[in-house]
Amino acid sequence: MEKKICFVITPIGNEKDEIRRHIDGIIDQAIIPSIGDRYQVKVAHREYEIGSINDRIIQNVYKADLVIANLTMTNPNVMFELAIRYSFGKPCIVIAEKDTKLPFDIIDENTIFYINDPQGAAELKESIKKFVEKIDLKKNTYGPVHSAIKKAAEYENVESNIKDIENKTAFSYLVKKIADLEITIKEIWQDNYNSKVNNDFSAFEAVIRKEFSFYEKKWQAIKQETPFSVKKAENLADDIEIFTDDLMDKSWTLQEKRYIKGKMTFLIQEIRNYVYQKTNSTNK
Repeated sequence: MEKKICFVITPIGNEKDEIRRHIDGIIDQAIIPSIGDRYQVKVAHREYEIGSINDRIIQNVYKADLVIANLTMTNPNVMFELAIRYSFGKPCIVIAEKDTKLPFDIIDENTIFYINDPQGAAELKESIKKFVEKIDLKKNTYGPVHSAIKKAAEYENVESNIKDIENKTAFSYLVKKIADLEITIKEIWQDNYNSKVNNDFSAFEAVIRKEFSFYEKKWQAIKQETPFSVKKAENLADDIEIFTDDLMDKSWTLQEKRYIKGKMTFLIQEIRNYVYQKTNSTNK
């Protein structure tokens, strides 16, 4: 039996970017294993065809039986392509790395959040399987665009059948209040969600600062020793590098990993620059 097509909308980056490894890992370890027996999984940066890549992407977004959109980093191109898919009401599964801040317009859409590690990929694979089982490929009624248009049409139909002007005015007022209430609820939900993400990051930042302070104090103590020990300094830089690499293997978010790398690399570089200056001044 011929396989159906699943097109993956995703941030790409270049081949050396961390996000490319992240995305390819999710495709190969979660998406393909979950649906590869029934779907041919296509993604833009693995397509090698002549012609405009933008045209091909839009055609794939429209024609694919199923789309999986990865909103990690909320890339503008990804959001644009997701909007195109939603405008046709065709089925789309939305996924994102845990703690991704979703845009206001889609915060109430079902999203599968995952942790970017081997266990997280395995859990994501199972979640995708469950979502796919519930999708009816014959329906074109998925997504917020279709929902909004359908709701507007229903309101218009009801309003057109109200003959009394006072009742019509009251109905219009009620519809507006419902719409305002929906917006308020979304805003509260997003504020609470973003507050949780920020609080989580603050707690994480406090832990990393504590570790950084520990190593920085050790470095200051070594600098004060007379004579200065190049070996101790180099060993400390190596220890910090190993500690940082160990943290990179944990299930931090991309934002957290960048913070760790930047902060620890700054201290490592300071130590090695100091060692270089001391070594050179001794040799002169």
